[in-house]
Amino acid sequence: MQKKYKIIFLLFIACFINLNCKALMYAGCDYENISKLKLLVNNVNISYTYIERDNNAYFNVVLNNIPKDTYFVDSSNDKIYTYDDTENGEIVIESYSDVKSGQYNFYVNNNICNGLKLGTKYYEFPMYNKKYTSELCSDIPNFSMCKKWISRKYSDSEFEEKIKEYKESLITIEENTEQKIEYKKDLIVEILELYAKYYYYFLPVIIAICLIVIVISKRKNRFKL
Repeated sequence: MQKKYKIIFLLFIACFINLNCKALMYAGCDYENISKLKLLVNNVNISYTYIERDNNAYFNVVLNNIPKDTYFVDSSNDKIYTYDDTENGEIVIESYSDVKSGQYNFYVNNNICNGLKLGTKYYEFPMYNKKYTSELCSDIPNFSMCKKWISRKYSDSEFEEKIKEYKESLITIEENTEQKIEYKKDLIVEILELYAKYYYYFLPVIIAICLIVIVISKRKNRFKL
């Protein structure tokens, strides 16, 4: 038990020393200037563009309003960028291809507060569908798996299977629609054939109904007068 308590005590001392070292490290920082830098980092804008090349999409991230006395680190490759890498606070970081998302961590870049974290900016790219130009998609461009941007990647076998299922469903829908149209046509034809065959039965009935309607209509008009 005594050994356990000694280990805990040593860990506590180490943490205390580490915290105090950090406090001493940034003790000379001007809080007001740090607050201003944090606000400036919050105002950093991020946007992206992309180009398609070699059946892939390459994203370029544009950052502007980057403040002086800062640097930032790209989480996807740990690359460091300083204000000197920008043009009046703007920088274009090119050719992200296999990265879905990441972040830029901003830090103070001066002698007194160097390394003090100021904030984080995040980036995220849509998922490019390399199969959207496939011949299998040529006649179904509006199908979700044939669009340029998709929610997840599919293996070749899964892609082909889903395309096959979708096309078969379209054929089934088309066949059902044609059957309904044919059924309506057949029904109309049967009614006309029935009338042509027995019109001499139907015709007197129709004439009688028309005469009754005319007589009733005339009587109503007479009462109105």
